[in-house]
Amino acid sequence: MWLITMAVWAVVLAVTFEFARVFKHYDYRSFLLEFLGPILLLAGLATRPVAVGLGALMVGAIATVHLQHGFFMNWSGTQSGEGFEYHLLVLGLSVALALQGGGRWSLDRRLAGGRR
Repeated sequence: MWLITMAVWAVVLAVTFEFARVFKHYDYRSFLLEFLGPILLLAGLATRPVAVGLGALMVGAIATVHLQHGFFMNWSGTQSGEGFEYHLLVLGLSVALALQGGGRWSLDRRLAGGRR
């Protein structure tokens, strides 16, 4: 089973780094954070650092791209871009996770020996 898991991760990382190589204008660290961050959050591993990183990424996205388009997303297709409502949601969730951590069933807690 572990061999299959390692093969899948090898393919995922190969695709990830190939994507980062092809799209040089897109920062590969942002891509890795957006791709691997939710997987780590789902597992409850490195919850607080990932939450802080995603929060910082969303603040940057709001400030540099989405603020000029207003609050709401472009549901009707009439705006020139997307608003920042989704990014604000992710920012709020990131703050909650950064303050509270992964919770009872997280790998963070298991690795810490059940201590809080």
